[in-house]
Amino acid sequence: MRCAECGSELSESATICTACGAQVTHGTATPSTARAGFLHRYLEPVLFIGAGLVLAGGWTLIAWMAWLGHARKDIPLNLGGITLFHFPPQSPGYFDGKPLDHANEYITLLMVVMVTVIVTTIISAQRGRLPFIRRIPGLNAIDEAVGRATEMGRPILFSTGLHGIDIPTLQALAVATHVARHAVRYGTRLIMPVCDPQMMPITEEVIREVYTSEGRPEAFRSEDIRFLSDRQFAYAAGVTGILHREKVAASFLFGAFFAEALILAENGQAVGAIQVAGTPDLTQIPFFVVTCDYTIIGDEYYAATAYLSREPTQLGSLVGQDISKALLLLLIVAGVVWSAFQLNNPLKAMLGG
Repeated sequence: MRCAECGSELSESATICTACGAQVTHGTATPSTARAGFLHRYLEPVLFIGAGLVLAGGWTLIAWMAWLGHARKDIPLNLGGITLFHFPPQSPGYFDGKPLDHANEYITLLMVVMVTVIVTTIISAQRGRLPFIRRIPGLNAIDEAVGRATEMGRPILFSTGLHGIDIPTLQALAVATHVARHAVRYGTRLIMPVCDPQMMPITEEVIREVYTSEGRPEAFRSEDIRFLSDRQFAYAAGVTGILHREKVAASFLFGAFFAEALILAENGQAVGAIQVAGTPDLTQIPFFVVTCDYTIIGDEYYAATAYLSREPTQLGSLVGQDISKALLLLLIVAGVVWSAFQLNNPLKAMLGG
């Protein structure tokens, strides 16, 4: 069987996952894939190697046809009035003036391969083959932070940043849903300051739904979903006041932050709160790293929902995107190596080649 938390292979008699430490009880592990078919067990490597071979073969075919294109007449391939390919591809002048993202036929092949990989992993996950996703320490600290607040009898604060309705804020709201679910189970108060007027009713309704789904709608307090201000430092001052007045025991900072990031994190540290932060803004990550206990960095921020929910579609999409990024990295390395051996490469001339 597999651990329901991290997907690691476990023995049938295991009670604790050796990879992530999660408790394994009846119904918390998925059936083992040891007796499954080869493709079912090794889908990700097969997709990566297969996609790499398709891209290599496509590049070779296009290069060969381009070589023949100097002597043959151009023959377009049309579909519904749209020209998809030219057989053989025309001379380099054919690409003059084209946007970079549609510079040649190889881009079309690359997009088809990436979409195929992602769709394949999504369908596989929906059919019960949940892929392995490594544990993210920052997200694992959520339970620890909520538990600490419960033991201390002090509230939790969750800030979704300064943006309005956009991807980083909605991602933060998804994490807030997970935090709220644990808070209501433990009977811990959750305070959510909001800076955008449009996010206020959305946040209130989402948190109210969590309390209702957990069977405790009467425990929801609408006054704990607070609109402070749509001004950056007025919002920071309001959150700082909440941190100190309420003696918050756990602080979660997820979303888009700017210059106020260090103000919020330092005041959370001043009141002794355990802090977990996550943001896609690279300029603010260093401030969170030095002031928070755990920080979600880079792609982990967008992988948070898939990791916390274990929803098959999100898990499959995440793995498919990782395979696609690995293919892109491989192409970049191949391109760098290829360009290094070109006659007009200044690096090669500098090295005396």
